[in-house]
Amino acid sequence: MSSLESISSIKFKGFKMQKEINGTYGTGTEATIFVVEERGGAWYCVEDGTNINFTPDAELLVDGVDIETLYDTDCTQTIDGVETLNELIEILED
Repeated sequence: MSSLESISSIKFKGFKMQKEINGTYGTGTEATIFVVEERGGAWYCVEDGTNINFTPDAELLVDGVDIETLYDTDCTQTIDGVETLNELIEILED
């Protein structure tokens, strides 16, 4: 499991849905994106990424999304990259 450098004040209880989608980041780099929805939005992270972001616009996290266009209201980071959806869930539950 990745170690957290910081953690959000939002409570990680009551996840509504977890999923993997295909999208892009940066200048169009294709990637798998892990998504964990909860009340008020969704946490998401690019596979092997160290940034975990929260957007209130969970409905925009669908296949084909360019995550650079999302409005984020919170974030945290890991020292090691997030390799699986289950790993992201574990990080958020800690």
